[in-house]
Amino acid sequence: MTACWWKTDAPKAGKNVYYGNAVDQSGEPSVCWYGGSSQSDSKITVTPTFG
Repeated sequence: MTACWWKTDAPKAGKNVYYGNAVDQSGEPSVCWYGGSSQSDSKITVTPTFG
């Protein structure tokens, strides 16, 4: 599972999409920063529950 940001109506490739860290365990957060950098101050966090 991976959190991601992408630009609306744009191909999901290149600088139109940014991916967070992949996670494979319940309760482990995936964090994605807009623009691919924590300096952007905008992030999305997804914490999955598998099972």
